[in-house]
Amino acid sequence: FIQMDTHPSETEAVGYLIEREEKLASVRACVFADRRHAQTKESMRWDVLPVVVSRGAQHAKISVLCWADCARVIIGSGNLTEPGYRKNLEVFGCLEATRGEAGQVREILSSVDFLERVAALALGDETRPGPKRRALEALSDLRKHVRDWPQASERGARAVPIFGGFSESVFSQVGNAWPGGSPPRTAEVLSPFFDEASNSPEMISGLSGVMAKRRPREIDFYFPAEALPEGKTRVLAPLALVRAARDFGDVKIFEVPPEQGNELRPLHAKMFCLSNDEWRLFLVGSSNFTRAGFGVTNKAANIEANLAYLVRKGDVESNALEQVWPEVGRELDVNDGGLLWEPTFEEEGEGEAAVALPRSFREALYDAGNKPPRLILSLGDGLPRRWRIKVPDGEEIINSDGWRAGADEFTVVWKDKPVPFVLNVQWQGSGAEYAADWPVNVVELSHLPPPEELRNLKLDELIEILSSTRPLHIATAHVLRKRAKHSAVDIQLDPHKRVNTETFLLRRTKRVAIALERLRQRLERPVMNVEALEWRLRGPVGPRAMAAAFRREAVTEAESLFFLAELALTLSRVSVHETARGGLSPRQIEESIRASISEVEELASPLLDPADSAIGAYAREAFRKATS
Repeated sequence: FIQMDTHPSETEAVGYLIEREEKLASVRACVFADRRHAQTKESMRWDVLPVVVSRGAQHAKISVLCWADCARVIIGSGNLTEPGYRKNLEVFGCLEATRGEAGQVREILSSVDFLERVAALALGDETRPGPKRRALEALSDLRKHVRDWPQASERGARAVPIFGGFSESVFSQVGNAWPGGSPPRTAEVLSPFFDEASNSPEMISGLSGVMAKRRPREIDFYFPAEALPEGKTRVLAPLALVRAARDFGDVKIFEVPPEQGNELRPLHAKMFCLSNDEWRLFLVGSSNFTRAGFGVTNKAANIEANLAYLVRKGDVESNALEQVWPEVGRELDVNDGGLLWEPTFEEEGEGEAAVALPRSFREALYDAGNKPPRLILSLGDGLPRRWRIKVPDGEEIINSDGWRAGADEFTVVWKDKPVPFVLNVQWQGSGAEYAADWPVNVVELSHLPPPEELRNLKLDELIEILSSTRPLHIATAHVLRKRAKHSAVDIQLDPHKRVNTETFLLRRTKRVAIALERLRQRLERPVMNVEALEWRLRGPVGPRAMAAAFRREAVTEAESLFFLAELALTLSRVSVHETARGGLSPRQIEESIRASISEVEELASPLLDPADSAIGAYAREAFRKATS
């Protein structure tokens, strides 16, 4: 999603870490995961928010991406995991809008509304700095960013978001999306997971509500199937569902083999299609063909996200959607004695039987801005009788014996040791012992220190990185390789080879001028949020780092003063309107840049007081222009 060029298993580790830091620092990244699955994390630069759904699960798979001139919503069946994006047979649909061309703005705004409702179910406190407030602010910023973009007409094929879990069932919304006139007479169902056999009649009853009231009616099932020895076939679906459907209409069953396109692709896609002689409605997304997936009962309904494509039969779009259907094997005879009906139930297949951390363990935060840094653990009512919280390597932080009843927070100083991405919680309940991981999010992203590899870059290294036309992570990795190689070389005895002519003032000034111009161009790239702007200004290759290096490593105080003055002028020349194309207001950008100029001037002030030279006069005039 953030367009990484490197991969941890395919490129050198330092290049991957640098690019990941740069890309994540420039976006707001948040994952809403069901509490059962909100247990993994690999970076403090993205948030993992646990969502608790009463009598259901957060099962929607929806991604919202936004750039300066484009917004995209991806809705599908794939989890945010390696199998979901690299191994399984999945299906995804897409909504797009751009600043300059008519797009699906209304549908994207509907998706934002849905995500705000999901955010309301996430654990955390939106009234103070932290991940929940960040997520809600990001959604609000997205709405403001795209709401005035041109809306596409409703002629031709339409894509309608259909969300489950909050009000109407998926069946009901599909029925509302169907055009007036003749009702659908054929239904096609592709699902990897199902309900217990006793719930099958409810699913067929829900389906009957959106189809023709009289025959002819047909239901075609596409079931995952596996060939077994001795000519038998395992069908991963309930026979009871087929029997219930036969009471409603004609039934056909087709096998979906695990081999797709000459590759083994376990079926995880969920598709549903209604049609008659004129129209076809394709539903793709997260809903399994289950009561919770389609929300047919108030007793248990998952949060789901789907896209319904409504097309006229025979149109180009209809034929294209037909190609999305997986490769199908033979038609199965329900009376075939060689079929073994062994369904995979939704709780098992989607991991919903996993133990969820009790909701009384609300929020774990790392406050890097506090001096010294600290961990903040927010706990609520209903704690288990016995529990303890520890870091993954085994160090215990607190347990039920040390917890003061009635308190809602516990803080612990976290200085000079690695920040855990997750904490491990162990507790007792219902006569058994349980354990689950608890993700740690950060209070303020701008307070996070850069990776060790990017700290304290030298002035010549910063100049080389910023002067390079190559991407930042490639240029930085190259500089760090040079540093490692140089430190491994013996002291050079040849006096001619010891001379570094790049430190000569004139040549060094030219190199600094190129670096400052590239820095200005970098600051003018569109930015959507304050955190991204702060990282550009105060990150390891931003103006603050440059100013500190000028002050620390310049050959003379006069050179240091000259370079600081040039840096202030460079910042004053940044076109805030170019940067604001990403969505952040020009006023916010201008205020942040002015604050950076003030920081540079403060660093230069000890050099300005005694300076009565030509460079001193030049610097005073430069700072006057930069701050006017």
